[in-house]
Amino acid sequence: PLPPPPSSPLLALPLVPPAGRRAGAAFSGASRDRRAASRLRDTVESITDAFFTLDEQWNFTYLNPQSEPILQRRREDLLGKNMWEEFPGGVGTVFQEQYQRAVRERVTTEIEAYYEPLGKWLSVRAHPTRDGLAVHYQDVPPRRNL
Repeated sequence: PLPPPPSSPLLALPLVPPAGRRAGAAFSGASRDRRAASRLRDTVESITDAFFTLDEQWNFTYLNPQSEPILQRRREDLLGKNMWEEFPGGVGTVFQEQYQRAVRERVTTEIEAYYEPLGKWLSVRAHPTRDGLAVHYQDVPPRRNL
């Protein structure tokens, strides 16, 4: 049997040439895909917004470095883990409601709300993906705490 697919869509690479293509052509295509994945990863890692992706089971598949100070957790400690189990304070909140809406209705949702467990006001955009959800967010200025 084939091994399971990679957990991150950013790193998924074709392993078998498409029908009608030579193996050498697939290798050069895989090389291009690897470079493209590397450029994409570098871009996502360098944006100023915090960013993470979730699979269909709400497991973290990627977090950029900017996520760590906002979530107050190391990304290595969250990868592969269920968001609602790691952040149970989000269950039943507008965050859960809007994330589920984004996935269910295949629409981008926007949230600006206070997340009590972290003591932060967050501005969030959640985008449905083929494999789950992509979320970018910021800790908004304290002016919202008035």
